[in-house]
Amino acid sequence: MTTNLCQSRWFLRKELPSFADYISNGAITIGVYLTASAAFLDMDNASEDVINWMSTMPKLMFACSTHARLINDFGGHKSYNSYIGTATPHSNSYTITATPQNMHIDRDFYVLWAVDLFDKERGSGTALECYMKDYNVSEEEAAKKIREMCEDIWKVMNEECLRPTPIPRDILKMLLNIVRVGETTNKHRIDGFTQPHAIEEFIRAMLVDFMSV
Repeated sequence: MTTNLCQSRWFLRKELPSFADYISNGAITIGVYLTASAAFLDMDNASEDVINWMSTMPKLMFACSTHARLINDFGGHKSYNSYIGTATPHSNSYTITATPQNMHIDRDFYVLWAVDLFDKERGSGTALECYMKDYNVSEEEAAKKIREMCEDIWKVMNEECLRPTPIPRDILKMLLNIVRVGETTNKHRIDGFTQPHAIEEFIRAMLVDFMSV
């Protein structure tokens, strides 16, 4: 609740926070903690000890949440501009790059426009915009740095999972799997959630191709 209120203040003030403040807040609002908590409902080894461990925001959980926030912004920041250009859903003239995905332009255009409008006008911008402001660098430089940060965070997550711990391995694996989903859908600077055609091969590999018909 506190992080959402902070996000609301940034929005109402049309304020672009510092990169550090944005990441500290965004690591919570990205929802990894909530997703992991929901997953516990279907896990037999989600004991009281595990729940108590989670409630302390352990290093692994914060690393997973931070990575999710960074990779989400890395993938989503550019998707709208590179796919459609500048327009609104009510505009009769907008530029469209010819791609195989244009058969779904009406649906995708509205979805991407809404996502971009939220990201750009919610007041807090994205991790890339905050980093660009703080360090006075270009978008490409900021994107490169964000990607390097994601790689460094993977080292932290791997280290935390390899060290001796009383937490069941299934719990640790579940947290890493949440991160892997974000990595897969966003690592090529494309938001796979709103542009699922970009990750079609992964969807097919998981749900279609592995099955014997």
